[in-house]
Amino acid sequence: MRAQTLFTALIAFPLLFACQTNAGKDTNTPPPLTTTNLEEVCSHEWLLRSLERDGKEIKLLLDGKITFQCTTDGKVAGTAGVNQYNGSFKLQGEQTIEWGSSSFAMTMMAGPDALMTQEKRYMDSLPKTQKLGMDGEHLVLSSDDNSVVLRFTDRSK
Repeated sequence: MRAQTLFTALIAFPLLFACQTNAGKDTNTPPPLTTTNLEEVCSHEWLLRSLERDGKEIKLLLDGKITFQCTTDGKVAGTAGVNQYNGSFKLQGEQTIEWGSSSFAMTMMAGPDALMTQEKRYMDSLPKTQKLGMDGEHLVLSSDDNSVVLRFTDRSK
């Protein structure tokens, strides 16, 4: 009986501990990004694969290629679907980003209504992000409360 109790304690304790260590953690928060691996992130052009607003994924149009590219000195640029954009950011600590202004410079070309709507959603979402990190092979930009989550993959893959 004592051996059975000891065996149960040895099995149950690690399981309970494992469950406790993940309790209350936000699984949408990307792992920290530091100035050390910022160089790796900035050496790629990233293609938007998903855009979430208030917990709902917004379906992306296949022909609306939205990209994100950065430099280690704090510049960001890309294609918003129809138009090109650029701006600046600062990496504050390990994961927090601060955008240089609340708006980005953009070209002003017109396109199909659906692509223009998608572009507007992306450009409204991007400055609302404050966290930047890697989740596996995905670059993730998200707001502090995860009401905005932008997930990118390396465009070359």
